[in-house]
Amino acid sequence: MTFILHINLINRLLIVIMDFLKKNKILTVMAIIAILSFALEKAGIIHP
Repeated sequence: MTFILHINLINRLLIVIMDFLKKNKILTVMAIIAILSFALEKAGIIHP
């Protein structure tokens, strides 16, 4: 029962996030770039 509730919560959260992403495309692109650069930095591929 808890598992089903957990999936429902994640699903609802994803719907909210997707709705936000559709409304704020520029912010989304900026966030993706920020996450990617952070990941590349941690991996040691880029050195700021």
